[in-house]
Amino acid sequence: MKISNYLMIGAAGLMTLAGVSCTDLSSIEKDLDSLESRVTALETQIKTLNENVIALQELRNATTIKSATHNTTENTWTVELSDGTILTLNDGVIGEGKTPALSINAEGYWTVDYKDGKGYVPVKDAAGNPVKALGTDGKTPVFGVDANGYWTVDYGTGATQVKDASGNPVKASASDAADSFFEDVKLSADGKTLEIKLKGDTKYYTLPIVSDFWFNILDNGAAATGLYTFDRGQTKVFSVDQSGVASAVIVAKPSDSWAVVLEGTTLTVTAPAASTKAVAADSRTDIAILAVSEKGFTTTAKIKVALNDAPIEVHPAASVSFTVATETTLSFSVTATEFTGCKYVIKSDGTVPTAEEISTGGTAIAFETGAATASFTVEGLTGETTYKVFVLPFNGDVLGEVVSAEGTTTEKTYTSLYAKWMDGKDIVIDGVAYNKATWTGNNAVLVNSDETAKIGTDGIYFIDPSITAYIGVNKTFSNLILIGDSPIKQSNFILDSYYLSLNTTDATTDKFIFYNICFNATARPNYSITISNNTYFEYAAFIDCDIKLAIQNNPFIYKGGKPEQIGSIKKTIFRNCNIHIGGTGAQRNLMSAGTTEQAYGTVDIENCIFYTDGAVTNFKIFAGGSTSFEKVTIKNNTFVNSLTDGSFMNTKSIGTVDIHNNIFYGTPTKNSYIISCSTYPSGENLKDNIGYAQVASDNKTYKWLAVNGLSTNWFEGVEEIQQLTENPFEGGTFNLAEGKFVPNAAYAEYGAKR
Repeated sequence: MKISNYLMIGAAGLMTLAGVSCTDLSSIEKDLDSLESRVTALETQIKTLNENVIALQELRNATTIKSATHNTTENTWTVELSDGTILTLNDGVIGEGKTPALSINAEGYWTVDYKDGKGYVPVKDAAGNPVKALGTDGKTPVFGVDANGYWTVDYGTGATQVKDASGNPVKASASDAADSFFEDVKLSADGKTLEIKLKGDTKYYTLPIVSDFWFNILDNGAAATGLYTFDRGQTKVFSVDQSGVASAVIVAKPSDSWAVVLEGTTLTVTAPAASTKAVAADSRTDIAILAVSEKGFTTTAKIKVALNDAPIEVHPAASVSFTVATETTLSFSVTATEFTGCKYVIKSDGTVPTAEEISTGGTAIAFETGAATASFTVEGLTGETTYKVFVLPFNGDVLGEVVSAEGTTTEKTYTSLYAKWMDGKDIVIDGVAYNKATWTGNNAVLVNSDETAKIGTDGIYFIDPSITAYIGVNKTFSNLILIGDSPIKQSNFILDSYYLSLNTTDATTDKFIFYNICFNATARPNYSITISNNTYFEYAAFIDCDIKLAIQNNPFIYKGGKPEQIGSIKKTIFRNCNIHIGGTGAQRNLMSAGTTEQAYGTVDIENCIFYTDGAVTNFKIFAGGSTSFEKVTIKNNTFVNSLTDGSFMNTKSIGTVDIHNNIFYGTPTKNSYIISCSTYPSGENLKDNIGYAQVASDNKTYKWLAVNGLSTNWFEGVEEIQQLTENPFEGGTFNLAEGKFVPNAAYAEYGAKR
């Protein structure tokens, strides 16, 4: 440091010599030489003092050093720290003047000895507070000499006179001897440790010498020293020279507004963004990075940064839009300008947050570096709920206007259909929505215990998969819906000694529905379901069910009675069902009627699988030669080993048919037909069906045929079943035990889709 004020004193003295005669020149030259030597000595003393102050502070902050070299001629030590800092320790003798000697106490604060016999006392700032030496907020005092020749010290807020313990200024001496803070500096015997003893201290401080571990911050290849000033929003890039570093982490920066990123050997520092508010001119502070070696040694590298204080006007703005919804998430896209970041708050209660509330309590939106658009997803939301997201763009401490967008989460996923019903949601069966608000029958019942398993009255029942529901007596119903409670697993219903009877009370409410149920009727000694005498029941449906038919010669649904006791079901549906035809013997019927003439409405059989192990030789969808139907639909069904002695539909008449894309597979013992009736259908179609018949036991190959007795096209749209010579399940799935049958790719459009 050049001591300009002191040199001005010397210049003033020279001016008083202007009138001296030439005979006194030698005396003047002697005085000038003396003055020059005194100035040089004092400059050296101040330089040494400040070097020692820095060295003392750096050493007390350091944890490891890279190397230490002793210059015996100058009695100095050159120490290179692991962060790249190079220190000179002046291990000189005490000079004649009162050069302040500084040290650092155990609490990390500066202490000073003014050479007044009172030893080391705390250093105080202008407010009388102790001055911290260690840590990221430690201060480094800078010593000088004022115009009156007294020691000064600057802690970063301007130079003030050094006062001794009595409050008197301390006179600087122009001794040519430098004063030292270090009483002793030496290497350990093994050369692995530098040992330092401060003046006035009783112990040695030791620092390990780790020659293969360092972490240095560089600016254009040189050590990054001094103060780096930044404009608002400015980015500066530094390089890092390191060795033996296992990990490095940023442990200090001026504030969260500073962006400091360490990636490999690159350190990127970005100042806080532009602001319309003025910032403090003196905003300097340290950015500190803690590096840890593979052996556990540590070092902290620092650079000093500061903000320029010129305010810049900015106008952060944004727009936001809803993109995608799931049951528990909503996704949005946001685009912003003149911004350094955006935060959001999401609400479902109709309240509107202020910009300040979003700024302090909102969630940050992640933008890629340099990008103006980002997407974000809000998780943990409630299904079927409308939310409004509020987005705040900001630039530093400048807040933009809040923008918003609205989105609705998708339907809640239920593991219990009863819970869905109780939440007021629709239960959709065969395209019809049933819900608690519009249901006019008895209250819904959850069948989840043995006490609730017995079904005795009309109503809607949700059956837990762990429970088998049943009826305990022959029972008549007019409005009964049984639903398997789990959306992914069927529930169980069994019939053994008793049957179900359908009796109409009101054509608008007649419903008999089994949905997602395994209906086990294998133990029934007679029919399972019957229609009461003189009853035309409105609607009976089996949707997504497994139906196990009685193993004896008994129909699943039956209508009999005296000639005057007519009745039937107006609409019967079997959709997406597996129908297992078990047991042995000649005949099994899905539906049948007695000899009394009956008039059924429509029968829809779609996407079902009919299968048996081959022991049943005569299966019929309907058997009743005196019965008529308005319409019969049989489409996309798979018949495996479901043999028939005659035809699947044996009736008196059918109004129209829609029979197509079915697969018939097995070994018929005679030609097997789809329909047989005395009055044939008119219109609609019977076509695009395939059949694969294996060789029968009599070495004959019988056929699957469309209509019994057909020799010519006897109604518009009829086509004979296509007779296959190759197995349609070869290369697909054929599993009798599990009832799974998937044709190969060539016949993928035929049969049930499962």
